[in-house]
Formats: sequence, C-alpha cells, structure tokens
Amino acid sequence: MGIYNRDYMKDSSGTGRGPGWTIVGWLIALNVAVYVIQHLLLDQTSPGGGFSLGDLFNGRFYTLVTSLFVHAGIMHIVFNMAMLFFAGKELLARVGLRHFLWVYFLGGISGTVLEAAVTALQGYNVNQIGASGAIMALICALATLIPWHRFSFLFFFVIPVTLTMRTFVMVLIGLDLVLGLIGVFSASTESLLGGKVAHFAHLGGAFWGLFYGWVILGRLNRGQKRKNAGLKLVPRTEGEPSQDLGRWEGMLQPVPDSDNAKKEIGKERRSHGTGHSMDSAVDAILDKMLAEGPKSLTDDERKVLEEESRRLAERRHGK
Repeated sequence: MGIYNRDYMKDSSGTGRGPGWTIVGWLIALNVAVYVIQHLLLDQTSPGGGFSLGDLFNGRFYTLVTSLFVHAGIMHIVFNMAMLFFAGKELLARVGLRHFLWVYFLGGISGTVLEAAVTALQGYNVNQIGASGAIMALICALATLIPWHRFSFLFFFVIPVTLTMRTFVMVLIGLDLVLGLIGVFSASTESLLGGKVAHFAHLGGAFWGLFYGWVILGRLNRGQKRKNAGLKLVPRTEGEPSQDLGRWEGMLQPVPDSDNAKKEIGKERRSHGTGHSMDSAVDAILDKMLAEGPKSLTDDERKVLEEESRRLAERRHGK
C-alpha cells in the first residue's frame, strides 16, 4: 500500500470504500437537500445561510459553515458536488476522516475569509455562498499526495485532455489568480467576482489545501519515510505470480541497520556488478511506490523492478 493508505494516516470510521456511507456521501446529500429545500420547496430567489461581514459583526459566526452548504444555481451545485465526489473520495481513502474534515471545512472557511477581506477592501459587503473553497482545498491537498497522477477529462465536454494533478492545480490557481486580479481592478461587484465567481474564495481554499498537504500531511509522510528507511529490494521467489501488483510491496523488506540501508543496498549491488544508473532508477521507482502506492507505477517502471528482482534472484541462486 502507499504511504497514505497506511493505518497511521487514517481514523477508524468513514474512510473506506466498503458498505455504508462515507462523509463524502453525507456531504453531497446534505448539500443537495439544502438546495432542494431552498430552491424548489421554498422557491427562494436569494437563498439564506450565506456569509457576509455583516453577519460576522452581528455575531452570526455559524454562517462561516452554513454558507458552505448553500448554492446559487443548478450548475453551481452540480459542478461542486461532482468535484467533491471525485476528489473527496480519493483524499478520504488516503488520509482518513479526521484529516479530510480539517482540509474540507477549514479550506472552505479560509476561502470565505479571504474573499470577504478582498471585497471589503474594495468597499463591498458581498453575501457569499458555495463549497468551492472547500472543494479547491480537497483538490490541492490531494495533489500534494499524488502530484504525478494522471487523469483524463473532456474539456467543455468535447476535447479530451490528460493532465497530472500537479499541472491541473497549477492551471486552476493560475486562472483564479488572473481572473481575481482582473476583478480587483474592475468597477463593479460582478466584475470583482469574475462574473459572480468568487475567485479569491477558490484561492483561499487552494492555499489551505496546499499548506495542509505539504506541512501537516508532509510531516507525517516524512516520519513514515524514516520508518521505511530500512527498506530494500529483495528478489521474488521462483513461481511467485508476476501480475499481482501487491507483490511489489513484498519486494520491500527491512534492512537490520536502517541508518545504513542505502550503504548495504549499494554493497550488495556492487558485489553483483549492478550499474550505478540502474541503482538510481530502482531507487527512484521505490521512492515513488512508497509515496504513491504500487498502482502509480508505469509499465516501464514495473519492467525495471521486474528485471532487478529477476537479476537479484539469479545472483542469489548462483546463476
């Protein structure tokens, strides 16, 4: 399993892909329920529960949270819930319930506060609604865990595009930053919000997600890597199935002296004549597998590990 699939990163509930609802499902259900009640049952043209500086000054601090469950139109909620489903379930599976909640809610609040501050500097008191800041926090935190993970989507539902998570986040942040700054130098609130899009709320959520991923989750990751410092590649025994991805982790075994793990690996490889370039390639692949899990490996990377495992097995058996 990848580092972020390990037990130390997870809580005991609300994390798995097994039976029952996860927090992602409950959040989607709650958002949809609020939308249906406000727009269909009550027919509210201006849904309540949003956040403004006036609410803050009047002691309605709870609107920092309630605003995350209120959406303006059908496309607003559909897009946000789709992103919550795809990014949320992936992050939840990797970090568990507690970290997920910290990322989601503080990401949403950070975005709301930043948007309120920017609009206040422009002399406006804007009512803010939507979970976009929280969604951006999820996406950015996930990108810090699997930056090189590739995914495909249809741009404008027509053009197929494949991006890494790292590139996707850079594009999102870049667009929000440019459009947000354009809005700052515009004269109207609608221009300020980029056509009623709260770009600085997105940026506030993004910054929190990146901070949490790099600093909080990164600290846990570094601690786990210290524990894994004594891992080395060992040969697969003859007859072991070669198609099971899980076996790659079986090739990682502890070295007695973890502080000198790399030295011992180097001695073993040099004694068998393994080239330096192969050492570097295998080390890089093992680091990637520890960080992102065996499923993150490409076909070429799997072949390199397969070849190294076979080579070590042959040498160990004197072939």
